[in-house]
Formats: sequence, C-alpha cells, structure tokens
Amino acid sequence: MMTISHFVKNTALILCCALALSACDLFANAENLKAETSAALAARNFSSAAQSAEQWTQKAPEQYEAYFALAQAKAQAGDKNAALVALEQAIKKGLKDDVQIESNTNLDPIKSMVAYQDLMKTSFLGRAAKKAEAQDNATVSITEEDGKQVLRAGDVVLQVPVMK
Repeated sequence: MMTISHFVKNTALILCCALALSACDLFANAENLKAETSAALAARNFSSAAQSAEQWTQKAPEQYEAYFALAQAKAQAGDKNAALVALEQAIKKGLKDDVQIESNTNLDPIKSMVAYQDLMKTSFLGRAAKKAEAQDNATVSITEEDGKQVLRAGDVVLQVPVMK
C-alpha cells in the first residue's frame, strides 16, 4: 500500500522530470535555432528548417532573419502562402535588401505569384524605376546625326565622323 509520503515523493519526481524535459526547449536560444535552421536549409531538409525557423521566430520575434529563413523553408516545402506571410514579416521586421530576396533561389517557387510581385512593388517602391532605368541604360543604338555616326550604349555616347 502506498502511503501519502510515497505518493508525494513520486509526484514530485514526476514533476521534476517533466520540468527537466520542458526546460530542454526553454534553453534552446535564438543562436542555436539560427544554426539549426541554416544547417537544415543547406542540407535541403526544408521541413526541419521550417520547424526550427518557427521556433526561432518565437524566441526572437524581432529578428527579420528568422522570418526570411522561414519564408525560404516554407517556399521549398510547397507552402507558398505561408512563405509569403513569412517574407512579408521579414520585410516589416527590417529586411531592406530586395536584391537579396530576388537572388535567393529558395524563394523561386513563390516568385511567379502575383502576391509576391505586389509585395515586392509595395515594399521596395524605387524598384520599378530602377529596373526601367537599367533597361534604358542597356539599350544600344547607332544613328547618323549632323554628318556623324552616333553610337549609344547605355550612358556612353561616341560620335564618329562619317567616312565617304
């Protein structure tokens, strides 16, 4: 027969074990979660990357890098809507580099989405103007003006007398 003191001792032992197990998660810090997420992304283990990135966003909700990693993992895992939400959060939390976003191949699955393009346009207002300017500067032409051939390549203009 179990006495009350044995019951209390056993209950206390069970509670201690439960607290010890739950503390494992409590002591996982943001840096460890960042490392786990990065390793999982590099290994292309996107479900694991998404799990650790979600924990990272909970531990360090102010770090845009956590949301950016989550967006990558979710995009590659096929959860495009969650990827867009995470990317939007990353931008709101401080991600300012649209080139970093555009060049990230893990985000390729969402780049064709209208919502992605709208997010990029509204978040990086000068983006469309930069692209248009880059296209204008990329034009090449050869014309004849005032007896000279005029060669234009971007912002470089070369005038050469016409040989007759």
